[in-house]
Amino acid sequence: AILGFVHPITGETLRFETQPPEDMRRLEQGLAAL
Repeated sequence: AILGFVHPITGETLRFETQPPEDMRRLEQGLAAL
């Protein structure tokens, strides 16, 4: 999962990235199988 935005005061681009939680990965796999 990726979250990115421009800080409203400094104008700095911020980006945060992490693996999705296990339950979301299972949901994604289940939907892909449809």
